[in-house]
Amino acid sequence: MSIIKKVPELTYKYVGDSITVNGLTHIDIQYQFANYDLINKLFKKDPKKATFLKFLDKRYIGVILFKDDKWITHSWMTTPNTSLPPHLPFTLKKLQSYWLFYSHTINEYRGNGLYKVSLQILINKAYEIEGNRTVIIFADTEANNIGPRHTLLSLGFKPCGVIDRYYFNLPKMRKVNWGTWNKNTFHPDF
Repeated sequence: MSIIKKVPELTYKYVGDSITVNGLTHIDIQYQFANYDLINKLFKKDPKKATFLKFLDKRYIGVILFKDDKWITHSWMTTPNTSLPPHLPFTLKKLQSYWLFYSHTINEYRGNGLYKVSLQILINKAYEIEGNRTVIIFADTEANNIGPRHTLLSLGFKPCGVIDRYYFNLPKMRKVNWGTWNKNTFHPDF
């Protein structure tokens, strides 16, 4: 068994404008940008709580879709003024862009377009921050994540190569990531 693991991340670049948020048809589902109170309330006993609090400390922007006191979907975004997502190789850390990452919808709500809605909200937030100027937004996903790949394409993202990410875990330390981004590598077919 290899200590070093390779994960190819399919990379996408957004080439559109701000987006009309469509698909939040569940009247009982609300969304809010992540803040400390919301994370503490919705992720009270969830292991993601500690990670999300760290994301807020790093000034990442998150959007949470929820019903009552239960989270349903979350998505996060870095900005040109923050570090890139922690799963990306340190060799890319100086890239000045927005990056969508760490999205998830709980099983019982999958297939309702909520992941897409969360990304629409974050894309619009990037345009709001930039005063509707041109914005560079990237996203990535593993090749076997077919649903997110279709969603990114449907939002206007275009394939932008593959990041070959390598990582290993050091005992009692953090995961170490490194890799390269070949922007000319084609994405595999669905």
